[in-house]
Amino acid sequence: MNFPLIKQTVLIVAMLLLQAVGAWAQSEKDKPSSNSSPDAPPSFAQRFFYGGHIGMVFTDEQTRLSVTPMAGFRITPDWSAGLQLEIEYYAYDYSLNNQTATAKSYGIGGGLFTRYEAPVPFLQQSGSGIYAHAEYDYMRYSRCYNGNQPNSYDNRHALQAGVGIYIPISPRSRMSFTALWELWHSDGTPYSWTPVVRVGIVF
Repeated sequence: MNFPLIKQTVLIVAMLLLQAVGAWAQSEKDKPSSNSSPDAPPSFAQRFFYGGHIGMVFTDEQTRLSVTPMAGFRITPDWSAGLQLEIEYYAYDYSLNNQTATAKSYGIGGGLFTRYEAPVPFLQQSGSGIYAHAEYDYMRYSRCYNGNQPNSYDNRHALQAGVGIYIPISPRSRMSFTALWELWHSDGTPYSWTPVVRVGIVF
């Protein structure tokens, strides 16, 4: 398996995702606004949202990159939940015969997420916001070792939680910055407690 190619593919997909959503956001911004009252509650259809984010971890021991499209529903103005898919590249160092070796993995999976945005009026009026985020993820991944070990295939289950902020970039879209920590993960997975930093866009 050509892992450098996978790493490059993840980065290319991430850039294409951001370019695509940026172009869509601009087209939405250029659309004429509806005649509905700004104080009217959102309709059922307007409570759905979608978007995506890229996740990154860079340390001396590991590199972790992910691309995650997502779709959700606003249960209340402050509370939302939804589904997400995830494609990931992960490389980390480990000890083998008293020497440092490197393993690389790629995976695909998905899960459920929920967010609660703090009801801070002056932030929400400006389109900004701060929120708490939690998610459950499942991923199937393959690991490739540079030592004399066979490749392996594993399943990962994880519970992550963290906080983030929204910044408006158009009348109908916001950029998000999220830091997540793994509260729990299944045995045998290589993941560490280093927080994952995500940058995304939500419509």
